[in-house]
Order: sequence, then C-alpha cells, then structure tokens
Amino acid sequence: MTRAAPLAAAILAIALPAAAAKPPGQKALPAGRFYVKNNTLETIACTLKVDTTSQPLSLQPKEQFSATIGSRAERISLTCPTVRATAFEPLRPGTHYAFLKVRGRPDLVEVEPNGP
Repeated sequence: MTRAAPLAAAILAIALPAAAAKPPGQKALPAGRFYVKNNTLETIACTLKVDTTSQPLSLQPKEQFSATIGSRAERISLTCPTVRATAFEPLRPGTHYAFLKVRGRPDLVEVEPNGP
C-alpha cells in the first residue's frame, strides 16, 4: 500500500520555499524519490523533516510511504521517538528504507529496491 499523494504534495510544497533561504555554499540534494516501508507488526509514528519544515508520518504494519523531493532540499530526516531518541539522517533521494526488527526493536535500514 502506498500513501504518497497527499503527504508527498505537502512535502514538495514545503521543501521548495524552505530551500530558498539556504546559506551560500550549502549544496542541495539531488532531486529524487525515496521510500520508507514498515515491515514490523507495529504502527510507527514519526516526523519527516525536509530542511526546516516538519510533517507527521504514521506507518501501519506493511505500509509504504514514498515522496519525491525537489532539487532544492538540503536535508531529509525521520524522527521516530518510539524507535530511537535520535533522528535517522540524512535520508537520500533514490534510496529505499525499511523498518525491520533488529534485536527485538524496530530500526530503519537501507534495503535493496526489491528487498524487505
């Protein structure tokens, strides 16, 4: 199940204006799509942050989220307090990520496109 359209549109709408105020010398990420899939049996609540703008993201078991990030974004991170205290960052466009159980706890790992 992919739930990309409403949230992806919101992320794109917030990523482009936020990037306009970047300090000189900082490089933008390449434009592209990234994917996050919840391969656990629990709902995972996170905050997706593109530069300085945040958006809540809740993934049900087996649910996948994807979004296309414009070429002006500089940092993509995912904070999931029930999973770990620090953010998963930097996330990269063109990459597939999955929440998997690692030592009994969910963790975000990079996976092959046809992987878990």
